[in-house]
Amino acid sequence: MQQLETDLLPLLSSLVAINSINPTLSGGPGEEEIATFCTRWLRERGITAEAVECAAGRFNVYAIIPGQGHGQPILLNSHLDTVGVEGMESPFTLRREGERVLGRGAYDMKASVALEMLLAAHFIRHPPPGDLYLTLVADEEERSIGMEALIRDWLPRVTPPGGAIVLEPTEEEIGLGHKGFGWLEVTLRGRAAHGSRPEEGIDAICLLGPLLVALSRLQQRLEVETPHPLLGHGSVHASTVEGGSAWSIYPARATLRYERRTLPGMTETDLLAELEDLLAEAGLAAGMIESRNLVFLRPPHLVS
Repeated sequence: MQQLETDLLPLLSSLVAINSINPTLSGGPGEEEIATFCTRWLRERGITAEAVECAAGRFNVYAIIPGQGHGQPILLNSHLDTVGVEGMESPFTLRREGERVLGRGAYDMKASVALEMLLAAHFIRHPPPGDLYLTLVADEEERSIGMEALIRDWLPRVTPPGGAIVLEPTEEEIGLGHKGFGWLEVTLRGRAAHGSRPEEGIDAICLLGPLLVALSRLQQRLEVETPHPLLGHGSVHASTVEGGSAWSIYPARATLRYERRTLPGMTETDLLAELEDLLAEAGLAAGMIESRNLVFLRPPHLVS
């Protein structure tokens, strides 16, 4: 394993040098280049690996390291995409500062990708008791379409693993659970009018004000609830506000999008009921509400 430690930083440097910013967050190129690199690196070491397009222009990497046949398979998982680089100097160059290494994705989570690859290179020479599944997925930073494809399309083709380890950074603690999240959207209806005719206009953006206050109060309530023993508190935050068309026009509609981080036990029904409570707390009459939707949901998880 000493060789693994020696090889880690050079491989991590190569991975950080590849721009794999999630395209849905920051207009990045996505995972194709880094998936190609990882696949080639693994194949050069005698490992059967494949890069699979899991959505348009988005790629996962899968590899199986054969075991000795007397143990259950173990699945290792890391993600290939990163967030953006705003405000970073030389984000794609790995540099060392004391005991830390810096570069976009070095922590979250290309060091884990490098570790998986080096473990694969080790175990192809020294087979483990059971097969080792190496999985590198796309899109963790947004909707996890790569993990969804792994579960839907790849896992049914292989022997079910006896366990899985997701190498997401957890400050060197073993994480047994994960919060869920819901993305919710509310559009309010105002009335368009010229700024010179205030008696005719209803400002839809201003109508969002009480709803934003209600959202802030919900966050305050969540902060004083009894925390989950592993996951702490749920949370909520406003994500985007959109509305208006011109300086001199009362906005006819305005949309608030917010994210709710959820704890085990909170369901889709609970989220929708909470949304209705927020609208009532904000004093929004039915005629003011054009639409409200739960746009996307990932449930919380807890290992029993």
